[in-house]
Amino acid sequence: MYQVDYKKARDEAGFSYYISNGVSSLSAIAGLSDYDIYTDYKAGIKLYSNETVKKLDDMFENKLRHISPATGHISYGHISCLGMELKFPKEGDVNYVHEKKSLDEWIAILKKDIELSDLAKKQIEYQKKLQEAFPEKTVSWTFGFEGPLTTAYELRDMDVFYDIYDQPEKLKEFLHVLTDNINSYKDIYSKMNNSTTFSHDGAGMCDDISSMFSPELWDDFVLPFWDKYYSYSTDGKRYLHCEDLNYKHVRNLEKVNIYRYDPSVSPKLNPELIRDNSKVPYKWRMNGYYYNDLTVDEVRDWVFKAVADGASEVFSIVTYQQLDEKGRKKVLALEDACRISKEILDKGASRDEVAKLVSKAGNKKFWDEWQA
Repeated sequence: MYQVDYKKARDEAGFSYYISNGVSSLSAIAGLSDYDIYTDYKAGIKLYSNETVKKLDDMFENKLRHISPATGHISYGHISCLGMELKFPKEGDVNYVHEKKSLDEWIAILKKDIELSDLAKKQIEYQKKLQEAFPEKTVSWTFGFEGPLTTAYELRDMDVFYDIYDQPEKLKEFLHVLTDNINSYKDIYSKMNNSTTFSHDGAGMCDDISSMFSPELWDDFVLPFWDKYYSYSTDGKRYLHCEDLNYKHVRNLEKVNIYRYDPSVSPKLNPELIRDNSKVPYKWRMNGYYYNDLTVDEVRDWVFKAVADGASEVFSIVTYQQLDEKGRKKVLALEDACRISKEILDKGASRDEVAKLVSKAGNKKFWDEWQA
């Protein structure tokens, strides 16, 4: 198994960046609702059309990476195939209908073979129609799944936080069976995307709800199931997206051999806290709504300070909020600051040289006055 050498990992990771278009920005340009995109393949064709993509490319001076065509990005595909009903409101995001089942009832369900739900089959047809429209591209089936603790929360709702104290051993049994079931669903997911579940290169996981478990509980209720999840999919690099962690949580990441960590929306963290409490290379994301409260100069400082404080990657996904002139200038400022940072580091200079580019005001704001 690939073992991260944390003495070298940050140095070897170097620095990279990207800014991409996304469903939010493309749908705003195309005049499509979330409901349209989730339920109608014709909306998907319009979303990823050359006309829609070109409008964004022109607006952002061809600086954006393109996302690939895909069915509506639904995180609850797995639990749909466990019998849970999904709701698609005309306004707002897709969600699931909570079910009241005991741990034993869920364990019995999870031990059965997975059968595709009717909704999953509709998404397969959606994928076929998109592929016909974009024969030269790879169209992804994104009827997705989540990591063990997030899925546990979806199945048990708030009861999962009482299970730890009321029936800890039964909860562990449930999490083992659940992780096996997630891995089985990954087989289906991979088949739908013409790939294999196991890769020697690496595998990723999204498990945001892990942040709601105290760091002191992770050794028993999080890390064993993460390891089981990853071991099924790779003997290579392990990538993690987990939101809302704190600095105590990140101290646990090395225990499960995480290669690259994406904190995304994590108000209790900043680059300094991650750097000082973990040796795992990490990404730092400029979320869409962050731009709203920053000036162009502050966007540049945000980048320079993140790079100076050790971020291995800076990235941003353009949303509907950046489609006016103010937003456009801020996105281009972010790209420019990332490019300058990379040029400095690629010449062999230290991150201290990037730190010199942060203004006095920026050094005060980031991160003492930073509120994600």
